[in-house]
Amino acid sequence: MLRLEPPGGRRRPANEAVFLTWRLHGTLPFLAKHAESRIPEAAFFALDKALDTAASGPKWLEESAVAQSVIIALRFGERQLNLYNLLAFCVMPNHVHIVMQPMADLPRINHTIRELAARNANQIRRRNGTAFWQDGSYDRWVTGCAETRRIMEYTESDPVAAGLTRTAEDWPWSSASHALNAQSLLAL
Repeated sequence: MLRLEPPGGRRRPANEAVFLTWRLHGTLPFLAKHAESRIPEAAFFALDKALDTAASGPKWLEESAVAQSVIIALRFGERQLNLYNLLAFCVMPNHVHIVMQPMADLPRINHTIRELAARNANQIRRRNGTAFWQDGSYDRWVTGCAETRRIMEYTESDPVAAGLTRTAEDWPWSSASHALNAQSLLAL
């Protein structure tokens, strides 16, 4: 798992947020042997840029039905399973960013939602039984309102930074877009 832990392994308050990034299986193959290492924040941003500009590798999340299935899994984890409060998300062509306030253990959240999203996406793509997500994830604990707002903005503006859309609100697979349309929130 790619992690940036807070110094000293301090206990995390219940109201603290976490920033997660999951990437598709087979993206950035040069990282495979380093998947369990801890990386600093600056290295994460470089990896995110590499994901945003990847010319090869799977981009299954650019398929509308697959992206929608990931959002449905995220909403299910929040609303039906009560695992977290979802603060922001963005489904990119080959990775997903999520900002949440966990109400369960992070390993449980990661396992449950990734498994649900993978199963649904693989059914849509007729790829049952194959790996969907790369093992591990990047998770960074976020402290304070200002940092949480900064990470939420980063999450929702990733399609703009990647050159996929002009504004965050124009990207259909993020909380920036869904927050503008109450009907779409009810449908998920």
